[in-house]
Amino acid sequence: FTALKHDYIKSMQSDLASSFKFVLEPVAEFLDYFFQPHVSDPPSYIRDSMDFINKLEGKVIPHNAVILTMDVNSLYTNVPNVDVRLIVKHILLARPTQDPPTFVLMQLLDLILEKNYFRFQEQFYFQVHGVAMGSPVAPSIANLFMIDFEKNILFGFQDKSLFFVYYSLFPIHR
Repeated sequence: FTALKHDYIKSMQSDLASSFKFVLEPVAEFLDYFFQPHVSDPPSYIRDSMDFINKLEGKVIPHNAVILTMDVNSLYTNVPNVDVRLIVKHILLARPTQDPPTFVLMQLLDLILEKNYFRFQEQFYFQVHGVAMGSPVAPSIANLFMIDFEKNILFGFQDKSLFFVYYSLFPIHR
């Protein structure tokens, strides 16, 4: 009986996870449509080494300049969902037309952020922090967070900084 019960639960989990993927993937793609215009071309984003060289062209770098680097560890799983909600709400409320209504898109975002189920080695897991890496909207959410971070935190030092760029392992769609 225990083995049969275990197989039945496994079967239910598989069906449940399949239905989540079926339901949430189109929702994530739908949300990504509204996020893409805001992540498509941030001024500090670099595509590759050549893009970086082109952005450096014409810049005069003082001999006493200090070069700083920053690496975000496990960005997707560390994106603070509370901040993401605020960032996204601000962006959505600024749309010239509210169709679909912002509250509807925010409810869909909550669904994506709160139902972070993913499959790894035939096991299903519930991710409690950040955004699930396989979600079609995950790169946009991560980039929206980093763009906001850059704007509000890093550019606070703009009077002392000469130049700021970042490279994303998850390319921004254009």
